[in-house]
Amino acid sequence: MRKEIWIFGLLLLVLSFIFDSRILNFVNLLKTDFFVEFFKIVSYSWMIALGIYLFVLVKSKKKSVILLVIATILTYLISVGLKFLIMRERPEGGVLSEGSYSFVAAVLNSLSGSITGQETNFWSFGDKYGFPSIHASLAFSAVAFMNREFPNLKWVFVLIASMVAFSRLYLGVHYTSDLVAGGFLGFGIGLVILEWKKVKAKIKSLI
Repeated sequence: MRKEIWIFGLLLLVLSFIFDSRILNFVNLLKTDFFVEFFKIVSYSWMIALGIYLFVLVKSKKKSVILLVIATILTYLISVGLKFLIMRERPEGGVLSEGSYSFVAAVLNSLSGSITGQETNFWSFGDKYGFPSIHASLAFSAVAFMNREFPNLKWVFVLIASMVAFSRLYLGVHYTSDLVAGGFLGFGIGLVILEWKKVKAKIKSLI
């Protein structure tokens, strides 16, 4: 079943690249002031959701809470790294705020200033590039954990993550392919962290 999911994800990514502009243009036709404000809230609800997930795992005394924190940090760093490496520009005219990059930008600005003595605005890079979506990657990274711990509620978690991802499309700050890539990247990292022992054994068998 898992192999089918990844094949579907690859197919979805290819199709999203092909129809990126058409999908974005169609969604732009649906925009209203009310839903722009609504999806601004939804866009950052992943932080609230992550906090709730961590709280529930701690209260349930689930050992995976530490793994979820590790996966979140790793997903964030890999997503930011890919964004700066691939440098795919965001759509024009999106409703963008600084939430995703403010912390990383501040750290990089500080380090750059200390080393070179010159001020560098790393936020401008995060503002410009969109592939993959960090919101989508973080949201779906958490889904991997919550689905494992609470399988009866898995579609609730998928729905929450999908809403977060769609909000980025609705606000015009990402193409569909940014979101698909981010979602599967985050979910994949979550699964690797959860099943690290199995993954490590497979890697050793291939060497």
